[in-house]
Amino acid sequence: MRSTSRNTSSATSIKWLRLRDIAESLVNNEFSVQIHASTLLDREIKAAVNVYDKSVDIAVNLAYAKTLKRVIDLLAHELAHVRLNTEDDNHPEFRKEFAYLQKEIALLYDAKGGA
Repeated sequence: MRSTSRNTSSATSIKWLRLRDIAESLVNNEFSVQIHASTLLDREIKAAVNVYDKSVDIAVNLAYAKTLKRVIDLLAHELAHVRLNTEDDNHPEFRKEFAYLQKEIALLYDAKGGA
């Protein structure tokens, strides 16, 4: 018989509205941020971002968004694109910005109450 116990850091226990508020603060509240979870994204797409006027839409592929850490990584990656205004993962500042956002999102998430 298979165990039905679940990892407490699964996507079902992630505070998505908290992450949205954090994302908005990291873009200086200049954009309304929407986070969409999808099972329809192609398997090779882990996450994607679109910026329209004053709105940022981030889609995360639920095939990859299984833990809080992974979701933070996906959001940090997409927010780095927004903050640097580039689609280029090889932008000279991208890795530095991505690393900063990974740490900052995790710190802010924990400061607002953790998981």
